[in-house]
Amino acid sequence: MAQEENRKLCQAAHKGIMEGEVGVKFFTAELLRRGGDLDLSEKPYYRTAFHEAISMNREPIAKFLLDKGVSMNCTDYMGRTPLHDAAFYGYIDLVQLLIDRKAEIKQDDQGRTPLFKAVEAARWDIAKMLIESGCDANVTDKDGCTAYHMAAFKGLATESWWLYCQGAWKNRFALEDLQKDEPAPAAAAPPAAPPAEAA
Repeated sequence: MAQEENRKLCQAAHKGIMEGEVGVKFFTAELLRRGGDLDLSEKPYYRTAFHEAISMNREPIAKFLLDKGVSMNCTDYMGRTPLHDAAFYGYIDLVQLLIDRKAEIKQDDQGRTPLFKAVEAARWDIAKMLIESGCDANVTDKDGCTAYHMAAFKGLATESWWLYCQGAWKNRFALEDLQKDEPAPAAAAPPAAPPAEAA
């Protein structure tokens, strides 16, 4: 029963319905009354009601759920937090809310932070906000790229330079980043001496 109520809570958060018997307040109260988990997520996407509220820019619902104790650092099937979604979609007020509430700036399953998502979507106001709040601009993803690389790959020269100046300097092709446990290439053997000529 709690699972069904949680599913309805997610739907209400997604649709932005706060009041009434199909609203967020009702399903939250029912879940809490029955000892349910507001952070419950289900296959295949593992998104919570809080994820849904953030991804649809439902600030009043997001605040309500936070006040009821939901985790703002929950992750979906790709390891993304609600902060990743808010940064990507450009919801500056929700990004500020999450920063103010001390949301963790995590890497997703690809190693990308919310800063990567802001750069990917060209949300420079949010990229600036994240860096000013302590987001490390020099974090690399699984491919060894920083947000700087992402901006450069997109052809955004001014923005990539700005990121470089903010500390996203790490060069994925740098020699010092080569894995230390890789064996050094074998030195080439000197060429064989030419055969002696017969006299």
